[in-house]
Amino acid sequence: MVIAIGVVILAFAAMLVYRFFGDKLGLIDRSKLGVAYVEHPGFISVKSVMMMVVSLIVLGGAMYVILSQEYDDGTQKWAFGAVGSIVGFWLKSEEA
Repeated sequence: MVIAIGVVILAFAAMLVYRFFGDKLGLIDRSKLGVAYVEHPGFISVKSVMMMVVSLIVLGGAMYVILSQEYDDGTQKWAFGAVGSIVGFWLKSEEA
């Protein structure tokens, strides 16, 4: 169980690094997107922090439901759906 939680935390951290620092690390090539790109300032906005906090709260609750094995199938389906939605949100393309 500890390994599963560690893997989830590591994957979430990797998504955050890619999403917020991909440009600075050279992971995202903006020239291939075909859209104008404006360099953002070097700070993280309140909106970005709130996106991370809400994602962590929902992900934490969902992972508890999934890993505790105390809940029925309907509740676990909700939890898996919440995890999928969060992963999809953080991995969506910037152009969408």
